Amino acid sequence: AAQTNNFTGVAGAAPNIKLVNLRAFDPGGYGEEDDVAAAILYAVQMGVKVLNMSFGDYSFSFVLRDVVQFAYSKNIVLVGSSGNGNSSTPHYPSGYSEVISVGNSTQDDFRAGNSNYGSTLDLMAPGSQIVTTARNNNYASISGTSAATPYVAAAAALILSLGNFTNEEIKQILKSTSDDIDE
Repeated sequence: AAQTNNFTGVAGAAPNIKLVNLRAFDPGGYGEEDDVAAAILYAVQMGVKVLNMSFGDYSFSFVLRDVVQFAYSKNIVLVGSSGNGNSSTPHYPSGYSEVISVGNSTQDDFRAGNSNYGSTLDLMAPGSQIVTTARNNNYASISGTSAATPYVAAAAALILSLGNFTNEEIKQILKSTSDDIDE
């Protein structure tokens, strides 16, 4: 969401948007499903229109599913990383049908070797060697589906800036306008 390129770092894919940073995990990156559910509910309360969920695991959770369905019923566009296990096993929350599940594509427009795939995957976005901000006022290059997912969230925000679309319309616009890169 960076508004301008400062010529030393990066510029955002969707400038001039408002961000709400929600933390559901501890400093070590560990969190429980109730913490994630509380963050999603807070996003609903704050009127968030697009929710980027660059996290997840392979455990199905009824609590998380119910909260995702609630957020979806409030017309929030839900975008989630598909996981980095080179697996077709559903990864959650991106495995829920309400969530746009995003895989990682390479600079050559192929599926990255570690990116999950399969029936729950909706589309892929650049996620290999992505320059981003890092701790201590630095920049870093990262790879994975969590790096790809914000591009789709940004695209959803840009589409929303053009009109009053439903979350399902946004999902279908993104899927139907994506390039087919085969399997």
